[in-house]
Amino acid sequence: MVRFGAIVLLCIVAAVVYGVVHDQVTARVCVEYFTIGHPPVFDTADLAITHGGGEPVQQVWSALFDTLEKEGLERIDPEGEPFDPTAHEAVMHEPGEGSAHVVDVMRAGYRWKGRVLRPAMVKVQGN
Repeated sequence: MVRFGAIVLLCIVAAVVYGVVHDQVTARVCVEYFTIGHPPVFDTADLAITHGGGEPVQQVWSALFDTLEKEGLERIDPEGEPFDPTAHEAVMHEPGEGSAHVVDVMRAGYRWKGRVLRPAMVKVQGN
């Protein structure tokens, strides 16, 4: 009888642990799906802020981005940095001295857990 009780208790503990792990995995998959599939949402928020969306838009965007950043989202905003073709998409070029570097960012890029989701659209100056 004691053995049966131990087996039942073990099954209950296993079911609870499975439920907790399953919920955590489901939450992570949902966050990753949203992040990977929705850079245009981030662009819209950036444009709204740039064109006078005001404090309410800034607060909502900051809260959303801060949450996603904790999960692994990174904004690629490389102005003044050396040009990196793995993270930057050069759509304009100006001649200049020295190695190529980013002089203007036309659209931010994003990384998710180290993987480039979308490169930053940039203007480059230099060789």
